[in-house]
Amino acid sequence: MNSGKTNILDSLSSISNSAFRNQCLPNSEGEFPTTFGSSLSVQRKSVSSIGLINTPEFAVNQNHSVGDLDSNNEIENTTAPQQDTCHSENENILCVVWANGSLGGAFYSTSNAVLQCLEDCMESTSFYFTEKLLSSMNPHVILTCSRQDSIFINFIAKHTGGDSENSNIIGTSHSETHEFHRGVVLEELPLSDFNYVAGRNKILNLKIPGMPENATQIDKAIYISGLIPLDKELMIKCAGALLMYLEKIQVNVQREQQSHSVSVIELKLISLTDYLTINDDTLKALYVFRKEVHPSVYKSFGYGKEGLSLFGIFNKTKSSIGSTLFRSWMNNPLKNFNEIQERLVCIEFLSKIKNTEVLKLLQLSIRKAKNLQPKFAKMLKSVATLQDWQSIVKTCSICLDIKNICDKLPANISIFHKFQTKFIPNAFQQILKLIERFIDFNASSLHGRFIIKKDIDSILDKNVKMKLIISFRLF
Repeated sequence: MNSGKTNILDSLSSISNSAFRNQCLPNSEGEFPTTFGSSLSVQRKSVSSIGLINTPEFAVNQNHSVGDLDSNNEIENTTAPQQDTCHSENENILCVVWANGSLGGAFYSTSNAVLQCLEDCMESTSFYFTEKLLSSMNPHVILTCSRQDSIFINFIAKHTGGDSENSNIIGTSHSETHEFHRGVVLEELPLSDFNYVAGRNKILNLKIPGMPENATQIDKAIYISGLIPLDKELMIKCAGALLMYLEKIQVNVQREQQSHSVSVIELKLISLTDYLTINDDTLKALYVFRKEVHPSVYKSFGYGKEGLSLFGIFNKTKSSIGSTLFRSWMNNPLKNFNEIQERLVCIEFLSKIKNTEVLKLLQLSIRKAKNLQPKFAKMLKSVATLQDWQSIVKTCSICLDIKNICDKLPANISIFHKFQTKFIPNAFQQILKLIERFIDFNASSLHGRFIIKKDIDSILDKNVKMKLIISFRLF
């Protein structure tokens, strides 16, 4: 219940004002502002401080590109002094991607040359597993895709003690690097680096101790499959991008100057401290999840529906967000006793007969709440519809109702305590006032399009008046 609500405040607060102008208001020249995520012209700095790259400082402009770099990662410019730095022997590099509600990753440490892979797991917008992953791995360098959702980038920046907007940016037209206050570097790699087939081939071509020397590709696939599953798309993409990144910066823990290959002594799965690692075959054998496809051959392709399984029996959630969160809980069982105890205390409280009325009120409110993540994505692209704004207003009002309910409940229960202490109702009320101030919902519903109230922007009012005059003269 808390996973979808706690992120509403941060997301709405940051984009509520800019979204109105991006979508509806032109600038002084009559042109609309550019959309979020436009390319940046930035100045490249030396990142030899992370111990992985040895390049001189240079400015990136329209005449410089990645093609200007030679095989030694040097710029053909005699004016820039060459810097000599030693590669660090203890660097933790994490590659992580969040897409379609799933999280995948790969981790490499130069201190022990172990490549660890994170199996694709379900991840909500609360990024609970991402936070656990960052805390467990403690990376110095974080790699992700340049097409990654900005909300995910902002979460990583916040967790590492930085700000993606105020960080030092190092990049080219193909990649971009953010260096945060704690010394953690976030580098955005091009989408082409995250290729499943290329990543799978790179993993199969690794020279791991214990693998037969003259093994064929089939033998290698069988051997690697015993270590990590090769059918996890996001995991394989991240592992391939990580290996490609290591090859580019010529990381070699054995310091073989003439060899550019990446040394991998061991290949294994990431096991988070607080969670059990269970593969798909085990989950199916235990009937935790059971997919049931349509009996018709023509309708059997697709996601299907949940059959007779533990998830299907115990899933009593009232929203799509809750169902996704509950599935991720069952897919990644907890080992942390304190967190398990917190959940049991909450279940015990809501299961009592005297608290039936409270449970019904919470379920009624949650059932009407919407997943605002797709709405925010449309707002950032200035394509949000009237229905999207109505959903935001409705969900914000529901959050305030849930806050009022939780204020009357015991504070010793974790989830109620979070609403009582971390939820800021004034901010939600301010957001609702701003939306009501700008949008004319009655006129928008009547005309079937997005309409801004009068006296908000003089240029917009002038354009609307001119449109009415032209329409009157034509008809």
